[in-house]
Amino acid sequence: MQVLRLSLLLVAAAALSCSYALSEGQSEPLLRRLKVLHHREALVSRGKNGWSSVQYPKGAVEADIPVRGGSLRLFAMSKKGLDHSKIKRAVFVIHGQGRDPWNYYSHMTAALNDAVADGLVKKEEVGIWAPSFWDTADTGAFPYDENTKTATSNIMAWHGSDWVDGAANKIPKTDQGVSSFEVLDDVVSYFSNKALFPKVETVVLAAHSAGSQMLHRYAQLGKVPIASGGTEVHFYIANPASWLYLDERRPEKGIGGATSRSKCPTYNEYKYGLNDINENLPYGPVSDAASIYKRYKSRYVHYQLGTGDHAQGSAACEAGVQGESHLTRGEIYQAYLQLLGSYPKRHTIDYVPGIGHDDKAMFSSTEGKYRLFVQNQSQGKTRASTIPKGYSNGRTVTFTGFSKKAADNMP
Repeated sequence: MQVLRLSLLLVAAAALSCSYALSEGQSEPLLRRLKVLHHREALVSRGKNGWSSVQYPKGAVEADIPVRGGSLRLFAMSKKGLDHSKIKRAVFVIHGQGRDPWNYYSHMTAALNDAVADGLVKKEEVGIWAPSFWDTADTGAFPYDENTKTATSNIMAWHGSDWVDGAANKIPKTDQGVSSFEVLDDVVSYFSNKALFPKVETVVLAAHSAGSQMLHRYAQLGKVPIASGGTEVHFYIANPASWLYLDERRPEKGIGGATSRSKCPTYNEYKYGLNDINENLPYGPVSDAASIYKRYKSRYVHYQLGTGDHAQGSAACEAGVQGESHLTRGEIYQAYLQLLGSYPKRHTIDYVPGIGHDDKAMFSSTEGKYRLFVQNQSQGKTRASTIPKGYSNGRTVTFTGFSKKAADNMP
């Protein structure tokens, strides 16, 4: 009996040395994991030291995205048993700063169910993937040896929220230096690969909050590779806390609560502007502003702003120069796009009435469901922007700070 107790203690100790925990009742992911029951509270709250487990919604399994030919992997979850041969629309939804892919998977799935009930789409023709750009502190979210303090797989992780800006991964340590924008290149290539998804017509890169900051910058700066076969790539950008400007102009102080540029000397540094971008972004090199804007105009970009989203989001002075809240910064940026020329024909802006900083409500809104599950230009499935008060939502915006040098670099 004593030998049996000792054996059980040794098994328990071995289990505790592995920090990758499965939630009770989840489907077995594609990779073999130990079912560890410690740190269960992390399923509902993330400590300051990161996530110590992964929660899988009912019916979801791990479905990682290959990066650099499979030498690296981006963690993702998707529906168990999904038939890739029937998928016509791949929706890849990126989390916010909280790195909670389980919530984003659940919320996007709920929006899809609503769209199916509305007769907008057939459920079997849409696939949802929810990735996570893990923090290096999320040592329970990927295979990690507590004894050696080392990640033990090729699942990628970043420092803090650096992934938003296109920064390079920190884990695995043996294969660092890959920009999160390069990861998105591989995501697009993966879903537009007809050998894997023979019927795919539309790839939607969707996000809310911090993930939308990432997609906005990637839509401007990314290569966005497209395979042959006419697959359209659409960007769904909802309620980001800041925007990437292509020149020195910003709203005059006080407009939308914008603060003075003079009090923020770094206001035009990347990720808020193009200053020092090639020094700060391990992806590129980045071309001139005119070329960036020309490419950006050619892409299908759908902005959505909740008219009740008055949260500040980022407290950085660079964000404050753009306005005081998610909503005002978005309104001002829409005015900025008009300042650069006529509003891009392939872009849409929807002001979603009454919605605050709420990804689930945004995805499930009438506007959200159409952009996420229906929109396709080549098929004639389009919908006008929801702008009852105009592109900038009735806000009059004047800009300041346009230098001769900036003018020479713009169309």
